[in-house]
Amino acid sequence: MRYCDYKFYKEDYGGSMPESSFKRLSLDASTYIKRNTFNRIDKNKIPEEVKLCTCSLCDKLKKMEKREGKKSETVGTWAVSYDDKSNEKTDLYDILLNYLSESLTEEGIPLLYRGC
Repeated sequence: MRYCDYKFYKEDYGGSMPESSFKRLSLDASTYIKRNTFNRIDKNKIPEEVKLCTCSLCDKLKKMEKREGKKSETVGTWAVSYDDKSNEKTDLYDILLNYLSESLTEEGIPLLYRGC
């Protein structure tokens, strides 16, 4: 299940990726949100901040796809360095926090509440 459609992405969020890419990435983004909100989002009443979060995650995922692994290469006494992808998971979670940190379910439970 996707938390938003391409029309919302283009018109409300102002996104620019092609629809074919969005369809694929929105499924990944929605799954990421669903996993981190413990399936607390009512699929019949999706809040706008969840839709916006999905769009922002799609844009980030698209950027991550474009990223090539090699950052630099030197030929004399050959040396190669690669992009540090360890921040990618943190970047995705930061987007999630940015949009959903204060969002509540209809029962008043924070969407990102992990229980204690």
